Amino acid sequence: MKHLLALLLLLPGFVHARTLGFSQMEDGDRIEVTLHSTGCFHNYTSYFEVRRDKGAHLFTEYAITWKRGATPAIEEKKIVGTLKLTAQEITGLDALLGYYRGKKTEARRPRWT
Repeated sequence: MKHLLALLLLLPGFVHARTLGFSQMEDGDRIEVTLHSTGCFHNYTSYFEVRRDKGAHLFTEYAITWKRGATPAIEEKKIVGTLKLTAQEITGLDALLGYYRGKKTEARRPRWT
């Protein structure tokens, strides 16, 4: 009975749920992005944030220094730079999200004759 009640309470949220994107952000919303890349000759992590403030989408990059220990914690968080995103850039970010959320297919290899 508890499961049925929970389902009935949550169903309206599932029905009205939509795929969220950058263009649906409201003032005060923010999305944090951490990019980590490791290869033969590199190992780096970048920290970004997209937030909406007063109708504008702002993209900020941070330089973060971590305290070492059993539980890592942020020691220092400096802003590297901030820029205001255009409507075209927001559309591009939404398209990028759509690509990552979409069905993936195996890349076709060229047939040699």
